Amino acid sequence: NNTLSKPTAKWFDSTLVKLMFSGIETDPPPDPRNPRTFEEVYRREINSRTDDEGNLYVTHIPEDGEYNFGVFRELYFSTNGMVKLFSLDYTALDSSFQIENPEVFDTGYATFKIKNTGSKDLTISDVRINNMSYDFDLGKGSSTHILNARENDLVWVDIKTSNQSFQINDVVKITVEAESVALDDKPYIFTNSTNNFFVEEAREGDIKINKPNSKVVQINATNSEIYLEVENTGDATVILKDFYVDNENNTFVDKHYISGSPILE
Repeated sequence: NNTLSKPTAKWFDSTLVKLMFSGIETDPPPDPRNPRTFEEVYRREINSRTDDEGNLYVTHIPEDGEYNFGVFRELYFSTNGMVKLFSLDYTALDSSFQIENPEVFDTGYATFKIKNTGSKDLTISDVRINNMSYDFDLGKGSSTHILNARENDLVWVDIKTSNQSFQINDVVKITVEAESVALDDKPYIFTNSTNNFFVEEAREGDIKINKPNSKVVQINATNSEIYLEVENTGDATVILKDFYVDNENNTFVDKHYISGSPILE
């Protein structure tokens, strides 16, 4: 502020100022009238100086200067905090994804496409609808929840098993949490969210086993390999959960997808 010669709140949001204030205690020194170190002088000043609106400097600084920098990593701080060296970690710049075609249905599930737009592999760690976490499956990454760099996948969200439900025209918002590996194998965790949208009436789903491309290979008297080509013939995205022969108690022991994934558009 040119009139008062005091900083504005916006000044404290600049990266350079955050780097300057980072990593130093924010409590007042034991004896503000007689500081014994440069650090105590700093602590006295941020607890006495005010911005152009009369707010103490310390109100703009997180406790002990613990900023959550996306790119900068502390490398070296001198004893008095006068010299600071930071390394650059570009993980935050190289990690990104988009949520496409999100849909939540009144029968207890949601679907969307997720596209990794960055250059680092991501692990999808959480899916929330209106801030509540739900079980979810990825198509190609069904066993790992990994979304490789520059690739996309389908996501199926299971709302029903959480004993939750949404009604048609309820307003919802999907938030996805992802994790990539930063410097020193530290996790970099970030989120992306949709805009608000409305719950829809579920569309009819249906699947078909294409018999000409399916077969049973008998290995021995008790074991066989079954190859199935399954096609989505309905109007909704579906997930293949269980496979069984003759009755629901005779389920497949192992399932492997030669191509495609358990989620079918």
